[in-house]
Amino acid sequence: MVVHCVSLAVVNRTYQRAKTNSLTNFVLLIPSPRVCVLKREDGENFGFHLCVEKGQQGHVIRQLDSLGVAERSGLKDGDRLLEVNEMFVDNVEHMVVRVDHNSASWC
Repeated sequence: MVVHCVSLAVVNRTYQRAKTNSLTNFVLLIPSPRVCVLKREDGENFGFHLCVEKGQQGHVIRQLDSLGVAERSGLKDGDRLLEVNEMFVDNVEHMVVRVDHNSASWC
């Protein structure tokens, strides 16, 4: 059995309502980045789609397979991908950043 590993640093953006003087404002909360290590066996895929969304900066994790490698490793829908195997990819074009489903590398 061959196990392939990829380390991803991600951050999840969330909005929270904050009431001030009877006005409701939305405040963007950005938690600290976290590292998720994805381990898959031959024949398995990582179980997520990497997307670029209009009006959003960076690469966004979407459509996680239920109980798939990505979900079991702690990735969440809407996570923003910052690093792949300790390489900063937030400002790299989408077609260049992809987790190769046939190896444990990125290209």
